[in-house]
Amino acid sequence: MNKTTKQTPTDQHISNYNDYDYDKEFWQAVDRRYEDACEKNMVRRMLARIHEPIHVVVDSGCGFGRLFPAYSNVGKRHILMDYSENMISQAKERLGNHESCEFIQGNLYDIPLEEGVADVFISVRTIHHLPDLHVYASEVHKTLSPTGHLIVEVPNKRHALNIAKWLVGRGAANPFHKDPLIFSETFVNFHPRMAIKVFKRAGFHVKHVDNTNFLRSSFIKRIIPLPLLMMFDRLLSRFLSWANLAPSVFLLLQKKP
Repeated sequence: MNKTTKQTPTDQHISNYNDYDYDKEFWQAVDRRYEDACEKNMVRRMLARIHEPIHVVVDSGCGFGRLFPAYSNVGKRHILMDYSENMISQAKERLGNHESCEFIQGNLYDIPLEEGVADVFISVRTIHHLPDLHVYASEVHKTLSPTGHLIVEVPNKRHALNIAKWLVGRGAANPFHKDPLIFSETFVNFHPRMAIKVFKRAGFHVKHVDNTNFLRSSFIKRIIPLPLLMMFDRLLSRFLSWANLAPSVFLLLQKKP
């Protein structure tokens, strides 16, 4: 049998935020307190469902360390990894005084960590930059301990607004088709079922599926206070997550023994 080698995308096919101030230009320039709160809340909820011991947490695509408050009280070692030197520098500036934190510049198609090191691997607002989901899933699987978990946010191509636009003829892409919705070489959305199938093939089983960011609309965010938005989002998550209609689908996956 011929030996096969992993095909890793070249640098030009990897999203790099070195020339982009992600915090100021994305999170601060527009009011995204709702999205920030939803995603931190979802990470906490997923972590609460993990009953195995957690010692090492990896935050992949960590950016400037935005999600750290959501997992800072879990585990004793926190590895923050990003492809961009700029993002790692900002994360160090914010969190460098936390003794539990380590900062690594790394490529999620070729993760620079020892095998089996992580008990929990977190990827939020990350895989929409990873068109080759198969390579990512395989790399994460190797990085996890035998009972390790992956918390991953899937950017959902078949969310309610996309479906509505397609039904009235305003959406060019069929949201029900299983193929990824490709915006560019480094920006894609996925059908949740297709993403789950990829992770299962890589050696994961699904422990929980949840949805959030149901009300991600500039108009809605202007007229409804944040506490009410969060309350409505939790209610929608509770009753509609089975349908995967929100822009953000969160998966809690565990490595198969």
